[in-house]
Amino acid sequence: MLGKRTAQQAGLSDFTSVKKMRGQHGQAIITRPMFELKPTSFAGSGFVTASPEVLAKRRIVKARRTQKMSPSPFTHVSQGGSQSFPLFQTPQLSLPQQTPPVDYSAFNLRDSVNETGLWQMNQSRKEQLSKQLPTFLGTSSPKSSNIRITAETGDSENWGVSADENVRTQIQRDKKSKMTPMEAEMAYNQRSHQGTLIWKTGSSTLSQYGDKTDTSEALSGHTPGYKSKNVKGTTGAKTKEHGTRDKRREQIVTTTLSDPKRGEGDIAMMGKLATIQLFQSPKEELETVKPELQKLKEPRFSVFSDIGDVSGANSANFDKLSQRQQVVRETDKMYSAKNLMIAGYGNLVPDSHKRLLNQSQGKVDKAMELLHKESSLDKSDIFNTATSSQTTLLNQASLREMSEQNQKTPKLHRPLSPVRKVNAPSFTFGD
Repeated sequence: MLGKRTAQQAGLSDFTSVKKMRGQHGQAIITRPMFELKPTSFAGSGFVTASPEVLAKRRIVKARRTQKMSPSPFTHVSQGGSQSFPLFQTPQLSLPQQTPPVDYSAFNLRDSVNETGLWQMNQSRKEQLSKQLPTFLGTSSPKSSNIRITAETGDSENWGVSADENVRTQIQRDKKSKMTPMEAEMAYNQRSHQGTLIWKTGSSTLSQYGDKTDTSEALSGHTPGYKSKNVKGTTGAKTKEHGTRDKRREQIVTTTLSDPKRGEGDIAMMGKLATIQLFQSPKEELETVKPELQKLKEPRFSVFSDIGDVSGANSANFDKLSQRQQVVRETDKMYSAKNLMIAGYGNLVPDSHKRLLNQSQGKVDKAMELLHKESSLDKSDIFNTATSSQTTLLNQASLREMSEQNQKTPKLHRPLSPVRKVNAPSFTFGD
């Protein structure tokens, strides 16, 4: 049996003490930092040194093995068989660029919410709204005529339309005294073009509230965006469930209006969110009623002159209408997501919107361009493809209360659903 080795025999400096540890099987081992070790001498240690001839043969075998393992002395081969970075050289990894977070406090909530409501209006409609606004704001009891604008036929329209009030006329007329001037202005400016307020009747977005549905017409729209006759006025308008949806939207907005701690943009934002949920079916839902429209013998016209009849064999026109509404709907959602972030309600915004807005420095048009770019790629798994709106009930709490409750129970309320595919980054409603 070999005796205990001295420090010198172990190759340690004379002045270095030996630190003993126990190995895996209980044996004593000596450990020191590598830079303190001297070349080990086996002389007198009991080990037999091989002859020079044997050592030479071993070196030859080792060299041949090394040549087989690596084609170059300074490179190694990856598992795939291709040369990788040089040996002993630190690889230069390409790290993904981190987009700095957007400072939403730098945005003006009033400007952003007003832009959200007015982007669908052509210049003539904007002028009408701007002209009436001082009168509306200047009285505590405005008339309906101070709120609604006159229908007109734009360059891209078959007949005249005005603009839907996302915050119902009755609220603006009868409860304006409960609003601050800024609240009233933002509520007044929340408008939608009636040509892209089309919905599937009997949808869960309405029935989830317990409201009665009417499926006698498969597809319906806001007066007069969708009709059976291509004539002026409201003749032939297909508006099943319009009144029911309008009343439900009013009740949803009133819930937020009744909150004394509400934020200044909350009434307008809730009006837009309720409009998206109740009045705009996503393309995936509209496509479920396409077979029924193809069976119709009576025409169904869109107000848009470049679309026209969407019934019967005009399936391409139907596709164009559903795709257009999808672009408008997703743009409304992107604006709403930005507004919620500015207002401090980020826990009500889906991660998909946060990512796109963050990569676009909070600019909605740039975010929509990114969404369109991603939509053209084969990444179906990152998009919302549900055949109905995935938003929750909007009448259970005010917008502020929803955010507070989501802090305790994440995703309890979902006023916005994740992004959907679009076939264009934007749509212009004409002059």
